[in-house]
Amino acid sequence: MKRKRHDTFASLLSAKPTDEEAPKPFQRADVSREEMRKTSPTVARTNAIQEATKDNRLVTLPPSLIKDSLLTDRFSLDAEIDDLVESIREFGQRVPAQVRRLPSGDREIVYGRRRLEACRRLGRDLLCQIVDMTDEEAIAARGLENSARRDPSFIEKAFFAYDICKAGHTTDFAGKALSTNRTQISRMTGIIEDLPEELIRAIGPAPKSGRRPWEDLRKLTEGWSQSRKLGLLKDIHLEDDSDKRLKALLRILATKKAPAQPTGEATVVPGRITALSAGPAQTTYKMADPEEEGFLTFLDAQMPELYARWQSDRDDP
Repeated sequence: MKRKRHDTFASLLSAKPTDEEAPKPFQRADVSREEMRKTSPTVARTNAIQEATKDNRLVTLPPSLIKDSLLTDRFSLDAEIDDLVESIREFGQRVPAQVRRLPSGDREIVYGRRRLEACRRLGRDLLCQIVDMTDEEAIAARGLENSARRDPSFIEKAFFAYDICKAGHTTDFAGKALSTNRTQISRMTGIIEDLPEELIRAIGPAPKSGRRPWEDLRKLTEGWSQSRKLGLLKDIHLEDDSDKRLKALLRILATKKAPAQPTGEATVVPGRITALSAGPAQTTYKMADPEEEGFLTFLDAQMPELYARWQSDRDDP
């Protein structure tokens, strides 16, 4: 399957901020050596930016002037969005979003995508703070925000890690942004590379499922063509929640992989041939004397004629 590729942080909307909505310039935040030692320089500076800008005044912007980030950490914004829309409708937007100003003057959401979507649906301006951030700092800021709120699911993080790496960043940086290690990042990106995106998105975010079920799905379909993997879409029941879809698909695959076990034994030729039944349409014949195994080859050769005779006898009135 050919994945869609995109240039990271490509051209955005051309609307320019007005003087009334533009915040005062932010001071570049100083980062201590100790903080640098504990984490990556980008994440350390992001922390410092967040601390230095937290007291800056807030502004309101029309959602049409704010572009969604091309690197997403959620499958869908629909989860609980209706409740958020009603909350903002009744009480207003209490928690601001964060928007970054690009060199072109355009604006892009850093975090608060659900708040932005809710404001779009309500036709009202977004309460936000505008900051100056690099691409890397914006990614790190989103990771920090997620660590303080409801985490994305494992597979959502895996897509985020995959997009970060495909955008040209290192696995070390992706690990810092997601608060994990290089090994975990490699596992995440490996799953995304091996499983069709359509299949993963049809299953859904599976918020209660960690890495193991997705690893199992990857292993159970190892060596399959992309078209064969996509054939699993027919086994996904959309009426179930995403965790149940994943579990059900794994059960189906485990059943297909498991070798048939004999369920019964019958004597065909006393002392010579035994039939081991593995189901209504599967039987294995076993010769008592290994030197007579040639009979099974003879039987294979006669099978077309025997089947034709059986078919003819069955069709006769």
